[in-house]
Amino acid sequence: MQNNLCTIYLVKINEICKVYNDLYVDKVIEYVYRDSSNKRITLNMKNRKENFMHLCGISCYHDIFNEATKNANDFFSHALGSKLVQSNIWYKDSGTVETKLAALESLSELLTENARICESGRFEYLYFQNAVKTNKLVLAVTYLSNDLGELVPNSAINLVHGKRDSDAFKKDYRVTHINAKDIHNNIIWTREFKIPKKKKKKKKKKKKKKTSN
Repeated sequence: MQNNLCTIYLVKINEICKVYNDLYVDKVIEYVYRDSSNKRITLNMKNRKENFMHLCGISCYHDIFNEATKNANDFFSHALGSKLVQSNIWYKDSGTVETKLAALESLSELLTENARICESGRFEYLYFQNAVKTNKLVLAVTYLSNDLGELVPNSAINLVHGKRDSDAFKKDYRVTHINAKDIHNNIIWTREFKIPKKKKKKKKKKKKKKTSN
């Protein structure tokens, strides 16, 4: 475990945190799609403040010289206010942080027609129940159910960096609706997407052979 994350990463964390706060915090994001049997499926995702730190690849936020314990909520509030303390940020390696932040720059794409839903799978050592990913192989945010039965994020995956191992994300489904709800279940906004119909392949007519008299 190491600390003193490079300043350039702190700037990126601040920028991504603003997007995360505006689009996800204090909201339930409802995705609607049709599975392989054309059954209408609805998923409700809850992205909380305390989930943000782990999505960035940060292990913990703690001041070893101060008895006052800091946590994931402190990391979020400090990131949002550009007040992160470098020596308090602990992570396994900067490469992991770098690849996750690069992918998270596409976070807003997960609320557009470019969003795709993946069902349960495993990516390397990581098991997930559902995932929301970009249409192009850039970002996937994976989800698991918590003790309350809520789908909460458990990882952000850079699909450019790890695309050789991205078989878990190959089968996906187009989103038909995305709704954002507040904590009282009131709809804040809704987006509907038309799914283009698959074109039927035209059968080629066999040419009749000419017969000689």
